[in-house]
Formats: sequence, C-alpha cells, structure tokens
Amino acid sequence: MARPEGAPIGIARVGRMLTVTKRSRYHTVQHSLTALGVALVPAIGWGVMFFFLTQAVRDMDVLAAQLLFQLAGIPMLLLLIPLVPHAPVTLNLPLLLLDGALETFALTLYFYALRVGKLTIVGPIYQANVAITVALAVIVFHEHLYSLRILGIAVVVTGIALLGVQVSGRQRGALHRGVAPALLATLGTGVYLFLVSISSRLSGWFYTSLGIRVTIAFTILCWLVATRRRSISLFRDVPWRYLGAAAGLDVFAFSTFNWAVTRYDISYVAVMSAAWPVVSTVLAVVCLRERLTLRQVAGLLLVLVGVVGLNA
Repeated sequence: MARPEGAPIGIARVGRMLTVTKRSRYHTVQHSLTALGVALVPAIGWGVMFFFLTQAVRDMDVLAAQLLFQLAGIPMLLLLIPLVPHAPVTLNLPLLLLDGALETFALTLYFYALRVGKLTIVGPIYQANVAITVALAVIVFHEHLYSLRILGIAVVVTGIALLGVQVSGRQRGALHRGVAPALLATLGTGVYLFLVSISSRLSGWFYTSLGIRVTIAFTILCWLVATRRRSISLFRDVPWRYLGAAAGLDVFAFSTFNWAVTRYDISYVAVMSAAWPVVSTVLAVVCLRERLTLRQVAGLLLVLVGVVGLNA
C-alpha cells in the first residue's frame, strides 16, 4: 500500500535507507582506492625501470643495452601466457613490424639521451609523447579536441622549454645535453603509441607486446650484422643487475597497466600511470645526485600537469 503524501516515514525504514547509503559510499570509496593503488603500480614500475636503464646505458653500448633489454623481457613476457584471454585475434604482421622498427629508432635515441643527459630532464620530456599521440588521434580518427586538451598541449610545450633550454651562460638559448635526442625520441614514441593502440585492438596487448619486442631485437641484430660491428665486444661487462631488473619492471608495469584499463576508467588509470617521471626524478636526485633549478622544477610540474590534461 502506497504511503500517503506527507505521511511520516518509519524510523526503521529511515535506518535501512541510511545503512544502504553508507554501504554505497563505502564501496565507492573502496573502489576508488583500489583503482588508485593499481594505477600507481605501473607508475612506480616505469619510474624505477628508467632509473635502472639510466644506470645500464651509462656503462655499455646503447644498441647492446637495448638489444639485451628486449631479449631479457621476452621470456618474462612468456610467463604471462596463462593470463592471456583465449580469444580469437587478428595478427597484422606488417603493422607489428612497423611498430617494432619505429620503436627501435625511438628507444635508441632515448637510451642515448639517458646516457649523455640528466634523467631529471630527459625523462619528463620523453613523457610528453602523449601530446603527439593525441594530435594523431585528432587528425586521423577525428577525435574531439576540446579546450582542456589544447591547454594540455600548450602546457606540455611550455614545460619542455623550461626543462630543456639553457637560460644562462655562454650557451644561452641552447638545449641541455640529451634534450635533442629526447625530443626526437618523444616524436617517434608518440607515433609508435598511436600505431600500438591500433595494433592492440587487432592483435591483443600480449601478442602486440611480444611481437614488438621480437621485432626490435631482430632489427638491432640486422643492423649490427649490416654494419659489421664486433658484436662480442658490445656485450662485455653487461650490468645485468640493472638491465635485468629494468626488463622485468617493464613487463610487469606494462601488463599491470593493460589489466587495470580493462577494469577501471582508462582516463583515471592513464593519468595516475603518467606520474612515473616523478619516481625517476626522485631516484635521480637522491641516488645520482642530479640537481634541478627552480625553473626546471616548474617545467617538470608543467609537463606532468599537461599530460594529465591530455589524458583527462
């Protein structure tokens, strides 16, 4: 029987309503905290990974470091086969080969940037690759370029300028060491991530990741053979404690990120995962004794804020 309009609600019913509301709020908060924790895992993983990579590439040849980094990650990736969904996939081999070749170019430049430059500077600049990916999505897929994304791109460019350009001394106006290859790597990785978004939808994240790692390793081997470089000398005194740890963290962070975006809002996960330069910067300052000026700190913060705006 319906309650007459204006009649008082029973105390017991009020209690039940309050209990349901409290439970709903509790589950909402719990879900948000769980999503935050999961999204921070790849951010921490990638941040520590790039710190280890910096240590490795400063002690060995750049191509050799990248080759071993990819090869070490392949068996670790294969361990995740039981977690891969058994669903039909369409392997687009030409696209996978293009992805791998492009990332070989981009990562080689970025590894070189890590070798000659400061991680506290080239790391945040490299993260700006998302601006290239967003621009391509707008041009090719006609995605909506709303005001927040336009502002995000502008903020990222401003942050890069503050981080990478010298404002004093004899070389005033010149780029800091490592910034030029980092910018080229950012451009290449931005295009690569756009193509990966297509490849992952066709082939799945696991086969895309595995195919790209194999392609990068094969491309570098072909380059070493074509240039007749003495491959044996490249792999002497390999800092496996850094390189192996970096490969494992990369596989773990990438897999966690892909798992997270299937269960939580992709915008939320992407924004939180984009915080990895904070982790690598803190490690570089504490462990490598790198220093940032106030202007460069402002540039770092602007890049991070701009990336958040682009992912929102």
